[in-house]
Amino acid sequence: RYRFNNRACFASWRTDKAGYLETGRLPGYSYCPDRINWFMQQKRWYNSNIVPKPGMIILYDSDEDGILGHTGIVKKSKQGRVYTIEGNCRDECKAMSYPLNYSCIMGYRGIKK
Repeated sequence: RYRFNNRACFASWRTDKAGYLETGRLPGYSYCPDRINWFMQQKRWYNSNIVPKPGMIILYDSDEDGILGHTGIVKKSKQGRVYTIEGNCRDECKAMSYPLNYSCIMGYRGIKK
């Protein structure tokens, strides 16, 4: 259910486990660029110049080709860094951290309450 080109769709899996797919608060997805347009239409897209809050989805252009290609879940922001939980990190689920001004961060999405 959460696989695309032999990769698990971690953020969609977590979205479903949190009950957001069932309630319509978020749609599932496997192709990351489609997601940004949906966030923008819902007025839940935040550029990379904010300090993200726990639970937001972080979206990356991980290979810096101008196309969104990776997502994670924000765990916290502290002292100029964002801490995340991500799937598909060399086929593992990992805790990661990045400077808030990391060039690969395209933005964040908030969750409708």
